[in-house]
Amino acid sequence: MVGAAAALAVARTGRSVKVLEPAPAPSFVPEAPYDLRISAITLDNVSMLQTLTAWSRVEAMRVNPFTELAVTEGQSEWLEFSASDNGSDQPLGYMVENAVLQQALLDTLSEYPNAEIVPAAIAALDASAKTVTLSNDRVIPYEVLLGCDGANSKVRALSGIGVAGNAYHERCLLVNVRTEALLPTRTWQRFQGKVIHALLPLSLHDACLIVYADTPMLKTLTADEQQVAEYMREHFTSTIGPFEVQSFGHFPLKQQHALRYSEPDSRVVLLGDAAHSIHPLAGQGVNLGLRDVHALMTCLDGEFSWARLERKLRQRQLDNLLMGQSLHSVSRIFRSQNPLLQVARRLGLALAQPHSIAKRWVSYYAGARWKG
Repeated sequence: MVGAAAALAVARTGRSVKVLEPAPAPSFVPEAPYDLRISAITLDNVSMLQTLTAWSRVEAMRVNPFTELAVTEGQSEWLEFSASDNGSDQPLGYMVENAVLQQALLDTLSEYPNAEIVPAAIAALDASAKTVTLSNDRVIPYEVLLGCDGANSKVRALSGIGVAGNAYHERCLLVNVRTEALLPTRTWQRFQGKVIHALLPLSLHDACLIVYADTPMLKTLTADEQQVAEYMREHFTSTIGPFEVQSFGHFPLKQQHALRYSEPDSRVVLLGDAAHSIHPLAGQGVNLGLRDVHALMTCLDGEFSWARLERKLRQRQLDNLLMGQSLHSVSRIFRSQNPLLQVARRLGLALAQPHSIAKRWVSYYAGARWKG
């Protein structure tokens, strides 16, 4: 998604761009089940996607707004944030399947004659010649190489850019369900000891239920489909009513940051998960990647300046590090069994509830309205 958005940002300026896509995703089918990979796209990124003329394609496929964000610990009272807290009639953001966003971007890109989608992967990089050799032995020269190839980035490895981070020894379980009752446009998270439960609303009757837990627990749980269904009903039915499990999957969690986002000698730039992977607790991973693309866009109007791009990338690195560390801290604090921390976090939630200023700040944060 980040790579397709970056390519579109380049193509719209008239520059030539080639997208390496070794495994194209299948086309979107309206009747198909919801994808397990969902992103909560904030309004600043919706605005950018509108500028790229891709958002209307997303809306024509499948998208669901969310107008409220709620957090609680155990069975405590919900701490709720909504767009109305800051006087806005807009949603906080939109739940979008990653497959839908990817197709919308690629379909838009296909309208540009100066853009080419190449069904191959990068195999080698010649930094001095500024060429890449592909898995089909084709050699392509480049002026700037954008590495948007995920957390295990081959571009990053070939460029000799290191990473720093840590594994959480936790996994994230995603379960798509179909409910009997209508679902509000509300996303929420419940902290329960060392386990976190969450919900992403996908439609009036569809939701993605999420469990963050230690790896041994989730590996045992997901060994049997019936166990998954029973666990989800035990912990979610009281909140959303009866439902049927449609699909599920799980993946390990880690935080990882590239030591730098660019390599001036080889003219390599890292964007998205190739540059940063964070805890998915607040659904900010794709949003951070799209903001990387926005930073790139600001450097493409008029004559290109590598120095300006590097300044923008350093700003993005600070922003991404701050977000990553913030989510890491929230996850550690709420999963801690330290009695003093337990009292402090419950007191914090209780104090935030009646204060409109705190709620307004979180609402702006959730919708990324301060990004402009």
